[in-house]
Amino acid sequence: MRSTTKKKFKMMIPWYDEFTGTIKRLDKQLFMIYGEAAILDEETFEITELPIGVSTQSYKKTILEPMLKNNPPYIKNFKEYHTNASVKFVITMSKENLQQSLNNGIHKTFKIQRSMSTTTMMLFDYNGNLKKDIKTAEEILTEYYPIRLKYYKKRIEYYNEFFKVELKKLNNQLRFISDNDNIPNINKTCKKDLIAILVKRN
Repeated sequence: MRSTTKKKFKMMIPWYDEFTGTIKRLDKQLFMIYGEAAILDEETFEITELPIGVSTQSYKKTILEPMLKNNPPYIKNFKEYHTNASVKFVITMSKENLQQSLNNGIHKTFKIQRSMSTTTMMLFDYNGNLKKDIKTAEEILTEYYPIRLKYYKKRIEYYNEFFKVELKKLNNQLRFISDNDNIPNINKTCKKDLIAILVKRN
């Protein structure tokens, strides 16, 4: 829509289906992806989303389990309540350590954030040719805009014809209903005679 009105594209931010965390732009080609965390009480908090690309098993093995093995341990324990579609770690720790984590940034302390760069993107154009060194998502939009516009126009043409046919069909149905009011004993009229009457009435 912006291209059709000669406006610049808005700066695009990555989006992932079913991801409930937050993605923020740091500069033109760099983003920070944040998971979700919430404080439950003075000694407990939960993690309900991990950054894109981080699995529950790898997070447990590389982040939480080492925190249990620190001397002294940084956390007391953690429990897992995951489903096939969601993440949930419930972590218990001392009041002091939880407060320290909040002061330092809980996302940073528990590594539920990671950066993502768009400096190495590439694409296949609509002719099937590989294009490298794509710097921004806006370049991709610019590349595909002409072909998308072409097919939007085709779709409009299709729906125009479709609705013309539907309108004609509805008009015929309306005429049929109106004509029925003027056909005596319509329920007793055979199909052949009914068609002949309607054809005669055009």
